Amino acid sequence: MLHQQKDTLQMIKPHSHLCLIYDTPEEWYDIVIPFIVLGFEQGDKCIYIANASTADQVRGYLNEEGVNVAAAESSGQLLILTLNELQLENGVFDPDQMIALLKKETTEAIADGYNIIRITGEMTRFLQSETDARKLMEYEAKLNYFFPEYPCVSLCQYNRKETGPEIIKEVIITHPMLVRGTHIHHNFYYLPPNDFLNQKSSAYEVEHWLNNSENKYDMEEQYRRIVETANDGIWILNADNRTTFANEKLALMFGSTVKEMNGRSYFDYIDKEHWSHAKNIMKRRKLGIWEQYEFEYRREDNSPFWAIVSATPFFDKDSRFIGSLGMLTDITKRKQAERDLKRERDFISAVVDTAGCLVAVLDN
Repeated sequence: MLHQQKDTLQMIKPHSHLCLIYDTPEEWYDIVIPFIVLGFEQGDKCIYIANASTADQVRGYLNEEGVNVAAAESSGQLLILTLNELQLENGVFDPDQMIALLKKETTEAIADGYNIIRITGEMTRFLQSETDARKLMEYEAKLNYFFPEYPCVSLCQYNRKETGPEIIKEVIITHPMLVRGTHIHHNFYYLPPNDFLNQKSSAYEVEHWLNNSENKYDMEEQYRRIVETANDGIWILNADNRTTFANEKLALMFGSTVKEMNGRSYFDYIDKEHWSHAKNIMKRRKLGIWEQYEFEYRREDNSPFWAIVSATPFFDKDSRFIGSLGMLTDITKRKQAERDLKRERDFISAVVDTAGCLVAVLDN
């Protein structure tokens, strides 16, 4: 599971501001610990903001995952800050003061040779320490001015069971990207900081959501056209390896129609002698493995059809395998040319062996 989550988290690039809204300790662990471990593997500077009671727990988890925490803290690669160590002025949370601290740590990390600074914090703990929720949300919004200018990846943690729904709503609005379960989403409801911090933010929210609805429709239309006109075959299978979607290009490759392919088994298009290999391929999908490979299928008329397959697994929010996506590129002509060339070479080799002397084949 840790390997799978790191593969997902690797897609996050610098200048990203995410929030994790979790319900259980397991959900927290499955994202936060891989997030930090990945940072160590990539040579990032890692900053963790914790409650005094959880700092040692985090150290323990990292040690269990093979991180030498003592050495990382000694070298400066890992910095664990507790709320008390932040030394907030007069004990009051100040958004600008917090951002100034992040700027200082980030600037020092860059000077020390780090290319990426990875930051994660237990934000619910701030609320439990009597931090004004409005100030905390102001801080989250202002971070969206900060991150575009600095090579940071930030993951803000919110325990849904310990945070009120009105605050969770504002948490969602102030983060461009969301993590729920094991999935990362670009946030449809994100509101830019200028709009959020405006006193008329409710009006801006409505306007923003309406605009997003129109943009979402436009994007869906573009995706539909891309899928329909794609040069590659697009094939979506459910967990039972039955077709739930095939585009026109794929249907043409198989000498079939979209309607005829719908609901058909993946194995309907494979010779029985290749079923064992195909089953092993599908086992790898269930393990979360993305890969590209060449495979021989059968068309409706039973003629061979070769394709390069780029395969991607799908999982639900509870990490259950729900199917896979295949992008197929027809290489049948290339395979035929390779077979013809092999036959020609085999023929020449046989002639040479039979003649028992040097034979030159000249191409006039």
